[in-house]
Amino acid sequence: MKQGQSAVTEEKERGLQAAFTINLRIFKGKRFHKRFRYWHFDLNCGCGTNEDFGCIGSPVAFVRAARFDVGVDRFFAGFCDVDEISIAKLSKHEEIEGDPRIFMFHGDNASMVEAIPDIISAKEKPEHAIGTVLSDPNNSDVPLEQMSKLSRICPKMDFIVNWNSIFIKRARGHYWGKRYVSLEDAVKKLNKKHWIIRKPLGPSQFTLLIGRNIKVGDHRKMNFFNLDSDTGTRHFNKCNFTNDENPDLPKQILMPITANI
Repeated sequence: MKQGQSAVTEEKERGLQAAFTINLRIFKGKRFHKRFRYWHFDLNCGCGTNEDFGCIGSPVAFVRAARFDVGVDRFFAGFCDVDEISIAKLSKHEEIEGDPRIFMFHGDNASMVEAIPDIISAKEKPEHAIGTVLSDPNNSDVPLEQMSKLSRICPKMDFIVNWNSIFIKRARGHYWGKRYVSLEDAVKKLNKKHWIIRKPLGPSQFTLLIGRNIKVGDHRKMNFFNLDSDTGTRHFNKCNFTNDENPDLPKQILMPITANI
């Protein structure tokens, strides 16, 4: 599957860079950067550029957040994609090439998640590793089972998930929809105690969710809200439910049809 691009791609990438910046600031604010490296894994990295809309991709967004927005120099960035051509292009990107902190992985996202504890263990104990795992697939291919297991092995690794709400809701409405889980079930399966959610974008209702095991404040200026807040709950309900199911929307009242007497 080719790298996804749409009219909301640029805004989505700004949201990703904001999410990276949020986590990196927490990491630096706690002064963890003095003793530890920040681990970042992008499971569907693409080529680093969204050419149709003239904006950067998620790998460059992370590198810019680390280098310029926050100033965290000690990091490990692992970029994975199933498309070998995209990996080759990314490795030659001017903001990526030659950086010894950046590593390329060719393979599927589930296998990448399974390899993360072994990658980390070469430098430190996985249970102490701090960082992020980004899942931003083109459709619904979030490796939930593998990420759920990783959450137990590396509890300090936060999850960032880009969720295609309309695709999932429509898919679940078809006879083959049992293979897709709802956003509510996905959040439960990912095994994080606290979540923030971004205001959904565009007609596809793309939203970003950040899952952590520690609770921090929301980031309203960036349109990120705690999931248990009123605004966060409204965004979640919009992305999780169809209009008919959404408890925040008024229900249509069907009047009985009576014949003229």
